[in-house]
Amino acid sequence: EDKQKMLYASRMAVTLGYLIVERSDKVSLTLFDEEVRASLKASNTMGQILKMTETLDQIDPVKKTRIGPSLLDLAGRAGRRAIVVILSDFLVDLTDMEKALQRLLYDKHEVVLMQVMHHDELHFNIPGMVKFVGLEDDDIAEVALRVIHVGQDPAFVLGGGTWLPHEDRLRRHPTRAVV
Repeated sequence: EDKQKMLYASRMAVTLGYLIVERSDKVSLTLFDEEVRASLKASNTMGQILKMTETLDQIDPVKKTRIGPSLLDLAGRAGRRAIVVILSDFLVDLTDMEKALQRLLYDKHEVVLMQVMHHDELHFNIPGMVKFVGLEDDDIAEVALRVIHVGQDPAFVLGGGTWLPHEDRLRRHPTRAVV
C-alpha cells in the first residue's frame, strides 16, 4: 500500500516537473520523512527530470513522516518566492503541518497540497471487529467498526459517534444513520 502511494506520488511529481521544465521554468525536489532525505537544486533542463526520476526510484517509504518540522526546514532554505507543491497522504499531526504551512504562506510562497490516498484508506469496507496495525510504528488497536454513508462520503461509526474523514479536521458528529 505505501509503495503504491509512493509510486503514484512519484509519477505525479515527475509529470509536474516535466510540465514545468517544458515552460522553461525551474523545478526542484525535496524528499523527507522525519528529516530531509534528498534534495535537488532548481533547474530548468530535461536532465533535471532524469535526476528527479533517479532520486525517486531510490527512496523507500520506511520512516514515520514529520511533515511540520520538515516543511519548516524547507521554508527556511527556500529563498525566493516559489510554488511549493506538497504530495502526501497528510495522515500527520495537523497542528505541526498548519504552523509550517503558515510559515510558507508568510514567506509569500504559493502552496499546493495534493493528497495521495490508497483506495482502502478512502473506502473502509470491513465491518465488524478490526485490528489496526500502525503503518509507521507497531501500535495496535482493536475496534468494532461500522461504515455508513453520509451523502457520498463514507463515515466510520466508533463509540457512538460518526467520524467523517474528508474534513479539515476530524470532527465528531452525532450518529443519525443505522447500518
